[in-house]
Amino acid sequence: MFSKFTKFARFSTKMDNQGVKPWKGLKEVGSSRTLGLVLAGLGVGGLGYLMWNAETRNAQITKSMIAGGSLVRKDVSLQRTKSTLCYFAGGIAMTSAMVFGMLRSPTVLKYSFGWAPLLLGLPTSFLCMYKLGTTPATPENTLSKHLYWALFNSCIAFSIVPLISMSHALVIRDAFLVTSGAFGGLALVALNARDDAFLGMSGFLGAGLGCIAAIGIANIFLQSNSLMNVWLYGGLALFLAYVLYDMKEIQNRAKRSAYFDPMNESLKVYLDFVNIFIRILMIMNNKNNRK
Repeated sequence: MFSKFTKFARFSTKMDNQGVKPWKGLKEVGSSRTLGLVLAGLGVGGLGYLMWNAETRNAQITKSMIAGGSLVRKDVSLQRTKSTLCYFAGGIAMTSAMVFGMLRSPTVLKYSFGWAPLLLGLPTSFLCMYKLGTTPATPENTLSKHLYWALFNSCIAFSIVPLISMSHALVIRDAFLVTSGAFGGLALVALNARDDAFLGMSGFLGAGLGCIAAIGIANIFLQSNSLMNVWLYGGLALFLAYVLYDMKEIQNRAKRSAYFDPMNESLKVYLDFVNIFIRILMIMNNKNNRK
């Protein structure tokens, strides 16, 4: 807030020295901010609508799969679910190891603060997710899929290094334990629920995800505390709900899908866990800083 006031003061002084009245500069700043909020609102609504459609279609596919009956034996479906959870746990462990390794590198820390995670890490992680989803889970593709998986975990680790570096070790530990407890409890509920449970949330979850993503991007430029709180607390509630939906969807696919890729399926709950952890850690950091 102080930096914004300083910038505006310099802007007003410059305009006044050029013979322009200060109130005119204030009016122009207000108009620009209003335009930014309008554009952000359109982006939030548009992306939310697209994600709502996508998740609704996904739920319809899952409902059709459930109506079609079971295609695999119970032991096969259990092994598929276990493999998915093993890849999820392995991804979390790999990301954690990479984060603490990156913290020891001054070069990595230097470039992690800035636009590098957004301009380099984000597109690379999307590319890895795409390759993991389109590369068949066959023995000849085992090495390439694991390389894409490791690179994806590296990108996620690189993106959260700044937050970890600014957090106290005890706060990181507590945030991880809270996240693990919440995730484990919700996953257990989802795995023991009926097959069509939580499918009705698909449209709302998709719309919420689109809105949260658009708000996060818009707030890079708007720097609004209100939008930040929506992204933080609204995103936390959203991804907690996504744990229920994604775990149930994974179990349904493990029971009924003729083709199942545990590595690709694990990315859903992996991203849920990471997003929950980031938000809980930020909330705890804010609470710790106010003491």
